[in-house]
Amino acid sequence: MEWCIRFKYQLDSEEGLAVQLIAQYLSQVEGTLYKAIRGNGLAYGVNIEINVDDQLLSFSIHQSAQLEQAYEEAKRVVLKELEHVDEIEFEAAKRSLVSVIVQSEDTVINAAHQAVFNEFRELPPQFWRKYSERIWNASMKEVVECSRNFILDLFDDRKCYRAIAVPHGKLKDIEKYFVGIEVVCSSDLHIKDTSITC
Repeated sequence: MEWCIRFKYQLDSEEGLAVQLIAQYLSQVEGTLYKAIRGNGLAYGVNIEINVDDQLLSFSIHQSAQLEQAYEEAKRVVLKELEHVDEIEFEAAKRSLVSVIVQSEDTVINAAHQAVFNEFRELPPQFWRKYSERIWNASMKEVVECSRNFILDLFDDRKCYRAIAVPHGKLKDIEKYFVGIEVVCSSDLHIKDTSITC
């Protein structure tokens, strides 16, 4: 199951950094959301992430036999965490995010790939170094204030797009829980042959 909203901010913006950092805080392994969902056996995985290239902020729950419960618990935890961010966990999220950035350039091949991506994204040569410094210096209060509404929009049916893949036996439960959801069978999602013949 995946929810997403449009997120047109670049990483170098205040909003981009704040949302990426709060997403890291909420999604980190052994964090509150992870423990509430995976730790309680509600789903195999849960995360919030930004896809800058597609301009999306997404929230996803992976491989859940109890999707409705997992969604409710995730929503409860996220709302609670946005009200009471744990400073130690927030600092851990900073370290984790900087580690991800450093690891993206840990080999010559990875550094070359990153350089190509940076070029396509029109990022300056020292972008990631400066971005990491901004992460280290980010204020917990400012990050939460700047990112709160974006995260909340992921749980607002009027503002987000949702895609759920479920076995046929769970379909009625999902339709009942997510009122108004449009159902499309996977067999209807094929790509039509558009080849041109001369």
